[in-house]
Amino acid sequence: MGLVEGRHFAVKMPEGGKKGYVSILREGLERAAWLSAYGSGERQRLAAEFVEYMLERAGEEGKEVYEKAVEIVKRGREVGFLRLTDVRGAEVEVRGKRHVVGVLGGGAQPEKSWSGKILLRIKITAEG
Repeated sequence: MGLVEGRHFAVKMPEGGKKGYVSILREGLERAAWLSAYGSGERQRLAAEFVEYMLERAGEEGKEVYEKAVEIVKRGREVGFLRLTDVRGAEVEVRGKRHVVGVLGGGAQPEKSWSGKILLRIKITAEG
């Protein structure tokens, strides 16, 4: 599902062959809820199953834990997204004049600034 250890979940691997465990962090449950609503294909199906499983487990832990999990899932599903190509009729200002454009595409890539900070350069192709 694209979850990253340390950001979305934590793993505890004990010594001596004992059982370990995985803790799902808030951000992980939100991400899975988002994927269950806005993902596609197999990822969406797996995310939906995972969210339902996590809600079942939260219910086993008690009412307060379940309510908190439902709140996190709701928040994850509320956060929508918009593809660049879905943007039509956006207004931009170029050299003091306003133009209405439709976005054709774009992309993003990280780069290092002169000060050493990591920046994200975003390029958008549009027609007006």
